[in-house]
Amino acid sequence: MRDTKSLQLYFERKRVKASRETIRRTLFGMGGHYVKAVHEYAEADLKKQLAFAKRTLKTLRSMDKDTIALFEDEMSAGGSLRKGYGWTFDDRLVIKAPAYHMKRTNVFGTVSPLTGEIVQSSFASAKTPAFMEFLRRIADAFSGKKIVLYMDNFRVHSPEKTRRFLKLHPDLKVRFFPPYSPRLNPQEYWWNYLRRKLLNNRFFRSARQMAFVMGRFVKSVYSEEVMGVCSLNPLRKILKDGV
Repeated sequence: MRDTKSLQLYFERKRVKASRETIRRTLFGMGGHYVKAVHEYAEADLKKQLAFAKRTLKTLRSMDKDTIALFEDEMSAGGSLRKGYGWTFDDRLVIKAPAYHMKRTNVFGTVSPLTGEIVQSSFASAKTPAFMEFLRRIADAFSGKKIVLYMDNFRVHSPEKTRRFLKLHPDLKVRFFPPYSPRLNPQEYWWNYLRRKLLNNRFFRSARQMAFVMGRFVKSVYSEEVMGVCSLNPLRKILKDGV
């Protein structure tokens, strides 16, 4: 929907005068909300998403203490300075940064919504060898436990090489998200939180510095905070609302 300024202009063309505040209050009174848009893929299959949510929640409820469920995803960060909200006592919030673009940092991450544990690693490349190394780090981090790893079918998750790895690590089982379903992945919400809390309004001199700061940030966040950010509510919501 349009913002209050464009709505005000629309009404003026219809010869109806209304202030932006009046329009805002009217929209709120009608139950409206002015929020940031959430993108959903038109190709997503709701039936597959519902089945995944039901199956996954059932699996998580039945897990024993020797099993951990992890949700995996990748993020690429860097380039231009990211603008975000921040406090200031001046008229404007100004972040000074050079005009050049640094190399991007490729980050692989997993989160456990039930324990708040995170495994996160940065690599120069986002290709299959980096993903295989990340799988090894996951296996090492939870050695002695059974691991259920949820991930998408992104091309770096080479089916052939992943199968080879799983044969050597029988305690690690992989489950796949339905296509075009990022909203069902708790790790996506961690990336959003990381960008908002750490990356926005901040300049890094190099990809290495960014990777170091992100790694330090992960270690500083309490597990309770992670569980709040990366909850299973999106899975429960899709089952409740069916949309």
